[in-house]
Amino acid sequence: MIKVNFTVNNRAITIETHPHTTLLEILSTKLSLFKSKIGCGNGSCGVCSVLIDGEPINSCLIHAIDLEGVIVETSEKIEGEYPQILKAFENFGGVQCGFCVSGFLVSAKAILFSEKIFTEDDIRDRFSAHICQCSGNYPYIQATLYLLKNKNLLIKNR
Repeated sequence: MIKVNFTVNNRAITIETHPHTTLLEILSTKLSLFKSKIGCGNGSCGVCSVLIDGEPINSCLIHAIDLEGVIVETSEKIEGEYPQILKAFENFGGVQCGFCVSGFLVSAKAILFSEKIFTEDDIRDRFSAHICQCSGNYPYIQATLYLLKNKNLLIKNR
């Protein structure tokens, strides 16, 4: 067992766990954060994505031993602070069954608040790490492009 200190959604966390427990397991079993879901379990579907220090990472691939001092943001926080992202996804036809949405929210936030200028090809490439069986990635790409062009719509909820 190891003790790990990190931050999740602006909350300081200290947990004692097995070194190889995944962040995904910690989020659901220890912190009751369920929007990041288990999909493939090998990092190829994107449904478990979270932001770690501002970068999208598959939480099924990160182990407790690697969490010391990191800052984690989940889709719960992103959806609460920026509901406009989810609304844009809905408006562009991306939200159907909802299984993949949390991963797209995480990647969209990273894109929308990046210093880098993202092109449609860049967004397509970033979203290729996500699998949506219902609508495909196109609606999420279009919604993110729309928000990039209309950043004034991204008003943080408190």
